[in-house]
Amino acid sequence: MNKRAVSFPQLFLRFALAVTMLSAVADRFGFWGSNSAWGNWENFEKYTRELTFFLPAILSKLSAYAATFFEIVLPYL
Repeated sequence: MNKRAVSFPQLFLRFALAVTMLSAVADRFGFWGSNSAWGNWENFEKYTRELTFFLPAILSKLSAYAATFFEIVLPYL
């Protein structure tokens, strides 16, 4: 296979993953409305707290911010 034939599926996969990650961030900020997974930032923090019950509250909140930050930054790499 030539290099161009291999690069298109890789480019498509990267684009699909980027759209998926940015869509999750848009849901946290309320862009998809209330009929979505979280619908707003408060619900996302509450869900993160449930997943990170073993962490102190401040670290749980920090993990929500860190996850959002990385899901915004990583699709652009």
